[in-house]
Amino acid sequence: MHKNPILFITLILLLLPATSFPALDNQWDLSSETIIRTNERQDAEDKDNLLFPAYEYLTADYGRPLAAGLTFHAHGWGRHDLSGSDVFDDKSDGELLYGYLGYTFAPGGPGVKLGRQSVFTGLMDERIDGMSLQSPISQWMTLSAYGGAPAVDSTYDDRREQRVYGSRMGVNLGNAETGVSYQTTQNSEPEDDKKLGVDLYAILPADIIFSGFSSLNLVSSAWAEHSYELQFMVKEINIKPMYQRIQFQDLFDEGSLKSSPFRFLGETDEVLTVAGGDVSWQRQPIEIGAQVKNYAYDQKSEANIYSAGFLNWTAENLSELSLECGLMNGDAPQNRFILGRTGVKVYSLPLLPQQGHLSGDIIYVTYNEPIYEQKDSITAVLSYSHRFRDMFEIIISGDYSKGPYFDQDVGASLILVYDGGSGDLGVQP
Repeated sequence: MHKNPILFITLILLLLPATSFPALDNQWDLSSETIIRTNERQDAEDKDNLLFPAYEYLTADYGRPLAAGLTFHAHGWGRHDLSGSDVFDDKSDGELLYGYLGYTFAPGGPGVKLGRQSVFTGLMDERIDGMSLQSPISQWMTLSAYGGAPAVDSTYDDRREQRVYGSRMGVNLGNAETGVSYQTTQNSEPEDDKKLGVDLYAILPADIIFSGFSSLNLVSSAWAEHSYELQFMVKEINIKPMYQRIQFQDLFDEGSLKSSPFRFLGETDEVLTVAGGDVSWQRQPIEIGAQVKNYAYDQKSEANIYSAGFLNWTAENLSELSLECGLMNGDAPQNRFILGRTGVKVYSLPLLPQQGHLSGDIIYVTYNEPIYEQKDSITAVLSYSHRFRDMFEIIISGDYSKGPYFDQDVGASLILVYDGGSGDLGVQP
């Protein structure tokens, strides 16, 4: 299943023809995204290889998720290097990201899902091979529960023997919603992991929106994370103050340490505190705003303050322009820099067909002092997209990067998209 996800999805489609479903008004929704890249990489022997990896992302959906009845959902990807290089030999060539059957007994629930799925229940974010259930208990209360094995690829074989179980009890009070979540990971070392979380969303007087959550590690009896945000308007100005505190050792438990990209932080007593906010003003066709955030580390005794201003301008259906200028003032040399970004998207040009779009994005960073003897970096992307018959889209893009961590990187992509006319894939080059 991990090696041939595209073949797996195709097999499911053959085994579940549309005529086998009782709801005749339901339809299949298929989408495909094919990406052919070209770039140069060095292998373990410092030999340059010109690569042509081809990626296929295939999605299949059947049914209406909010309506009563049976549904099917699957999404997977596969890769093949057309150059025949062995650069990707030690990496996965594909994966089934999700593939499950769902059944909703009545509009609004209860409903059940069986198979590989991503579970977003309160604070819990897991991908499992198992079952999940969501059911209203009363007009104000909803119960969600799930259980199964972690859905991991061959890189994390040590997690296959684990079992994950969790639930959330949610309470909806009209202008406020809260929930209590619980999750345990069994067969993890040195003992089973247990988490408890509380989330809250409320609309307060004067249309002030308050949201956030807190997560408690029940094994260490320590708070792993707090994250809260306010949002309110002062005349036409939108203000969003925020606060976040992460204690990495308690956030990344032993089970997740083996699959988390931040697992090295989980082995320390590091505590990150982030405080700041966003301010924006919008009146068509212009939006302007600013952001300030302070990142403070406990163990490293280091602080980084990032401040930025941005401007977005939209000229009806002709073009879009975005500008951003930011300043990172940190204690470490790599965290002291000025960042500039500009992005443009053009929908109508004399030489472009009506269905063609041209876009470009440039990010430039200059450091206060050299990093590996380089004081600046640049990343640029230029792409052209064209839509055919409201069902197909072709995207051609080129990208260039140069900075302290590599001499230069030049690549190109050819992306072929079929979305059945939905036009909502949001493909980015």
